[in-house]
Amino acid sequence: MVGYRDKDCSQNCSEGCLNNLCHQNDANCSNGCKQGYSNAYCCQPGMFGWSCDRNCPTNCATCTSETECQSCKEGLFGPKCEFQCTRIDMECSVCIGNTIQSSVCNTCTNGYYPDTNRTCVKCSRLCAEGQCNSSNGHCEKGCKDGYWNPKCDRVCSEKCGVCDLNSGNCLTCSMASVFGANCDIPCSYTCNNASCHMNGTCKSGCISDYYGPSCEQSCSSNCARSGNGTRCSHATGLCLFGCTDGFKGKGCNEG
Repeated sequence: MVGYRDKDCSQNCSEGCLNNLCHQNDANCSNGCKQGYSNAYCCQPGMFGWSCDRNCPTNCATCTSETECQSCKEGLFGPKCEFQCTRIDMECSVCIGNTIQSSVCNTCTNGYYPDTNRTCVKCSRLCAEGQCNSSNGHCEKGCKDGYWNPKCDRVCSEKCGVCDLNSGNCLTCSMASVFGANCDIPCSYTCNNASCHMNGTCKSGCISDYYGPSCEQSCSSNCARSGNGTRCSHATGLCLFGCTDGFKGKGCNEG
């Protein structure tokens, strides 16, 4: 009968058994546990036994008996979870292992993280607000200006105003006259003030007689001029003041 165990099926399977199925003779859950339950009988944290009605030792998160812990409550370690993680390192909050000699720190207290030797060290001073992930040291709120990489341990190019935290590519340039991921490409001389956006398009339009996003095209020589201004539209290249004698059409290309 589904949901029961024992010789006469008089006992319920643990409520944590997936699909409410368990072995009749030993109460082990047949299909594993529901989320949040553990051990062979699929008990809630802190409980054990065929019916999950017995309390684990005080320091155990999960257990298999009154003397055997499967996992410890946060901040504790050892076969019976009898040691505090601060025995390994004063800034350690989560650790693993059975003895003081063999145990290592996995997570440190706020403002610290375990280095390659699993010793808790301070977050980089280059992390924004001095905050980092307590397990891997990655800066959680980004870097201070001028730095990049997960631990903010690499310097942005001096040509960058601001650089991407993951790639180091420039997001803005320190000079208005260059562009590109490394801020090493000169803006077109046909841009007003030789100033351009990060993709090379001109910020303030074109000098006289040029048009296009990067002011890369020259106005038709057949466009008439008025005073010292440009002969064509910076956006479309169409002649602003008509055509010189002998030409016609929108682009003044018809003779």
